[in-house]
Amino acid sequence: MRFRQPTHFLLSLMAIAALSACGGGSSSTPDQTNNNTDSADTQVSAAATSNASAMGAELMASGVYDLMADIGDTWRVTLNTNNNTFTLKVVSTAYGLRDLQGTISAGTATGSRTSYTLQTGGSDIGKLTTDSSTQSVSGNLKIGNKEASVSGTAYKATALSKLAGTYNFMMASRDAVSGGSLDFGVGQIRIAADGTRASLCRSGQFVSDICTSVGGSTPQEASVALSLDSNGLITFANFGKATVIASNLGKALTLDMNRTNEEGYLRTGVWYLSEVKSLSESAINGNWTCNLGGQSSNTLAITGTSVTGAGLGNVTTGKVKYNNINHTDNTWFPWAGFAAGGATTDPVSDYSLVLPLSATLVVMEWDGRIRVCNKNGSN
Repeated sequence: MRFRQPTHFLLSLMAIAALSACGGGSSSTPDQTNNNTDSADTQVSAAATSNASAMGAELMASGVYDLMADIGDTWRVTLNTNNNTFTLKVVSTAYGLRDLQGTISAGTATGSRTSYTLQTGGSDIGKLTTDSSTQSVSGNLKIGNKEASVSGTAYKATALSKLAGTYNFMMASRDAVSGGSLDFGVGQIRIAADGTRASLCRSGQFVSDICTSVGGSTPQEASVALSLDSNGLITFANFGKATVIASNLGKALTLDMNRTNEEGYLRTGVWYLSEVKSLSESAINGNWTCNLGGQSSNTLAITGTSVTGAGLGNVTTGKVKYNNINHTDNTWFPWAGFAAGGATTDPVSDYSLVLPLSATLVVMEWDGRIRVCNKNGSN
C-alpha cells in the first residue's frame, strides 16, 4: 500500500458555487445505551455525549440512524433488534432509489461495536456497524443498483446556533453518471453565531475571519444560508443536507452533495466537517477498516506517529504527521485538526490526508477519493 496525496488538491480548484449540492417508528436496540465498561470506550462516550449536548443534538428514536452515502444520497435506517428487522427510508437520492425493508442478523459485539448484516428477499445487501460510544454507524450497503459506503449518526440537530464555530472540511465529488471527473478539496467552513449562515473557504484557512491562502494557494469563498428541517437535518442552501455527529474531538458534521452544475452535469459526493482543534498524537490510535463505494478498501493500524496499512497494493509501514497538511513541493503547512500519512519511503507530496471526525470514525484520501474508516474493537 502507498498513501498518496493528490497533487492537484491545492492547485486544481473548481469554483465553490459549481460544487454546491442539494440534498435531498421506534424500536429497541442495545447500541444506543452505552453499557461498555472499558475505560477508553467510557471516556470517548462521555466526551462525545458532552459535545453532542453542546451542539444541541438529541438522540432520535431508538435504533434510528441518518446515513450519508458516498454516492451523495441521504438515507434513514431503523434497526429493530426486537424482531430483527430494518426499514430504510430514502430521504434524498440522485438515482431514483426507493425505500426498502428486510431482516437483520447481529454479529458478535466487540467493545462498543456491533455489526449487523442486512437482507432483503433472502439476499444480503450489506453490513452496518454501530458504535455505542459515539452513537454512530458505518458500513457498506447496496440499494437498488447502487453500492455505497455510508457513515451516520443516531443524533438529530435541534438548534442552528449550537453549531456555530469553525470546521475543517474534506470533500470529494464525481460525475454521477460516469463516475469520472473526480474533484477533491479541503478547506474550512465557519458557521455564524446564530447558525443561519456558513462562510466557505476552499483551499484556505480562516485567519482573523479572513479566508487566507495556504502554501500559495488561491482560496475560493462562498456564503451559504442554513436552515433546520423537521427531521433534524441541516440544509445548506444549494449544497445539501447535513447531519450532526457526536464526537469526542469536538463538533462534526457530514454533508451530502447532489447537484446539477452549470454545464448540466449531475455532481454527487460527500463533505466531511470536523471542528478545528489540535489533535494529540494518540487521537486516532487503533485498528481501522476503510470503505469506498460500497466495498471494504483497506485497513490501517495506527499507534501514535506509526502506521501499517494494507489493501491498497501491498502491506506498508509508514508514519503519520499530525496538525499539518502536505504540499506538492514536499513541504508541510501547519493545519490544526488534519493529519497526513504515508509510507516511510514516500516523499511528503505523496502522503494522504486524514481528517478525524471522532475516535471511532475518520476519513482518508486516496487518489482523489475519500475512504470512510471505522475503528475495530475497543477504543
